[in-house]
Amino acid sequence: MKIHTPLNDVKDQLINFISEGYGILGFAFSNPYNSNVPTMRQLWEIKVVNYFDSVFPTKKESGQFLHTPGIELLFNQDMSINKALNRTNANLKVLEQILDTLKRNYQFEPETQRLYIQGIDSFSKVRDLNIAQVKAFLKRWFPEYS
Repeated sequence: MKIHTPLNDVKDQLINFISEGYGILGFAFSNPYNSNVPTMRQLWEIKVVNYFDSVFPTKKESGQFLHTPGIELLFNQDMSINKALNRTNANLKVLEQILDTLKRNYQFEPETQRLYIQGIDSFSKVRDLNIAQVKAFLKRWFPEYS
């Protein structure tokens, strides 16, 4: 099946989600009695599933992410935090598995080629331009460059 998003973009987003998931685990272990952990995990899960549903042609990935059972470990005496940590741990393993099998399971849009301004003959001298020389012009037309 074909995905209409470049492979590197999908990989980058999955890596970001994995990083966020580990951030939730780190927060939970640093703040073991914080009752916000289940909410943090739930918001993260919604974000990941929305991304899967917008990029992948089937519900396979979001289904795996939502319904793959994990090993139940006791992290904390508060059962809601414990459940959130176990789900996050299982979700992270699924994300890593999806990341590892992307190229095997899907075809992706080819990476777009990047054209740099100095690659155009009429703009070739931009390479030798000192930004300090044109900063005043930039400020005039683009105040955000101040």
